[in-house]
Amino acid sequence: MWVTRTQQGGLLPLMKKAMTNMLNLQGWIVYKVETKSDEVEIYVGRPKKEACCPHCGGLTRRVHSRSKIWRKVFHGTVMGRKAYLRLRPRRFYCGACQRTFRERFPGLEKWSRQTIQGEQEILSHLEGSSIHQAGKRSGVGDWVVRRVLKRRVKGEIPIEEALLGLSEIVLGIDEHSFRGQRMMITVTCLAPERRLLAILPDDRLVTLRDDLRRIPEEVKERIVGVCIDMKKAWRLEVNRQLPHVQVVADRFHVIRMPTGGWMKRGCWNSS
Repeated sequence: MWVTRTQQGGLLPLMKKAMTNMLNLQGWIVYKVETKSDEVEIYVGRPKKEACCPHCGGLTRRVHSRSKIWRKVFHGTVMGRKAYLRLRPRRFYCGACQRTFRERFPGLEKWSRQTIQGEQEILSHLEGSSIHQAGKRSGVGDWVVRRVLKRRVKGEIPIEEALLGLSEIVLGIDEHSFRGQRMMITVTCLAPERRLLAILPDDRLVTLRDDLRRIPEEVKERIVGVCIDMKKAWRLEVNRQLPHVQVVADRFHVIRMPTGGWMKRGCWNSS
């Protein structure tokens, strides 16, 4: 265990500043840092002595109580270890409306166990991997990845704006499942730059068809290839909506094909 605390009870100024910059904790007080074999725990607090009442909007300095439990919140990865913030929120009393409320922390939504920075890291692990793999790499459950994905990525974005200035576009259409159940489809621009275009609510063929139909003709002319899962129905639909593009199979499913017996089941036909 490593605790960065001097005999006078404060952090070394240089180490405190370095830790604050490394973890993007500007505006926080870093009390101490404890390192373990696979994680880092940073005990932090807020320097402000007052809080704004969410009920009436007034400012108050009167602390009603303080939590006895240090709350643990995922904040990302630092030096190859999972970084967690340790918080002990205060409950304030507002004299104007005579109600109590818990203080809010920047970059942390109510009841969330991940900061915004931690959620962004979880989403980055989804690139090229499944929800289960992203959760495993982030040290969280599949349901957490699913919740973050639905909260942070809001459906579809204007595809003309997302693909502005890109030529010879390659799209990726992938299916993500949750606990073995079909959940959603992601549509991504793979080349020349990787950009998320849409998260479809289910894996139904009609949902994919409607999404492909929303692509403007000017954008369709710039699409040269589509990488998809090894689903024959998907391939046929892409060929109908984008007859001029080359359709290829995801390499992840190609590698699994010999052991999964997909060739025997006739799930893919290159013709």
